[in-house]
Amino acid sequence: MSVAQMITGIVILRWVQPEEMGLWNTINLIQTYGIFIQLGITNGLNRELPYSLGKGNKNNAIELVSTALYFNRICIYVTLFVSVICGIYFYFTSGINNFIITFCVVCLILIMFLYQNLLTVTYRTNNSFNSLATNYFIQTVFTLISLPLVYYWNYNGMIVRYLILGFTTIIIMHYFRPFKINPNWNTLHFKKLLKTGLPLFSLGYLHGITTTMDRVVLLKFVGMGAVGLYSPSLAILAVMRMLPKALGTYLYPQMSYELGKTGDYRKLWGWTWKSTVYLFLIFLPFIVLGIFSIKWIIQSYFPAYIESIDIMKYTLISGLFSGSIVGFNVLNSLKAFKHITVLYISKLILNLILMIIFIKIMKNPICGVAFSLVIADIIYFVGGLYICYFVLITKPIKHE
Repeated sequence: MSVAQMITGIVILRWVQPEEMGLWNTINLIQTYGIFIQLGITNGLNRELPYSLGKGNKNNAIELVSTALYFNRICIYVTLFVSVICGIYFYFTSGINNFIITFCVVCLILIMFLYQNLLTVTYRTNNSFNSLATNYFIQTVFTLISLPLVYYWNYNGMIVRYLILGFTTIIIMHYFRPFKINPNWNTLHFKKLLKTGLPLFSLGYLHGITTTMDRVVLLKFVGMGAVGLYSPSLAILAVMRMLPKALGTYLYPQMSYELGKTGDYRKLWGWTWKSTVYLFLIFLPFIVLGIFSIKWIIQSYFPAYIESIDIMKYTLISGLFSGSIVGFNVLNSLKAFKHITVLYISKLILNLILMIIFIKIMKNPICGVAFSLVIADIIYFVGGLYICYFVLITKPIKHE
């Protein structure tokens, strides 16, 4: 699925203009910030469900899922209501245009993602991981066969394609869902999920802000056109982070399960550093190949993005480090909130300072943003590994 999304994401750039990609990537920030409505309940379930299964408490696990489903339904209704109100306002103020169409599509995708996000974290046993693999395979097929929509209808085809992919993903994941139970409210379980999930979500949200800061800074200091030229780099970063995200979907709950079952910290540290270093070594030859071939690829097939060549080279290096940190999920399993906070806030401040510095001193401000990410991601990569070692081996922290 990662490979399919990488190929289609690159090909789409050939048929969609930079200014249109700038519009899409700008409005698409709604998805990043819209998940705040879940208040971390999904994040809490992502940790507590496999931990309960590791403890052998299946009934508790089912009740946690049922409570999360109930709250998720409320989130969907509220998001739908707010989206309709905003859509009506934009319609009467500016009429039908690309902005309002894109806004409506992104809001629908957000609504579907809220449910998809919850469903994903319920796939937490070996059997359910097999079902999840089947889901990803089917989604890969739809990812590829929907590409002609963009070829024939360009930008409009692209947003319709994303909408279709959202619907098919939800239908497939709902059909194969491991817990076929009804939503049911339980205040005690909700408080438990909130207590665990809100800190994890807040920290993840902080990290999400960090990953969108490049677009925000470009919008502030350069303009939407710069975001359009930066779109190939966003595609590269999305691809580089896609495989770790997929692996994390498996590794993170396995860590939580192992923690609940044995509490073996040295085994968890082995999983952490091996997954991180091995992924780095797997990515490395592809990054080197990409750096040397990107100029020819862009000149031959994506001439509208010639100005983005140097930017993309920096992004490939940045993606090598930011895409290899799957092992850092162990901090979530341990509920190492203080250490995660230090890690994320340091990354946020470092990104902001470096972007402001390099956007001013480099001749091409977009290159300045891309280069600042290289430095920040290298520091984050090394610092994150050290913190994982510290909380697991040097000064193990208590878990619950």
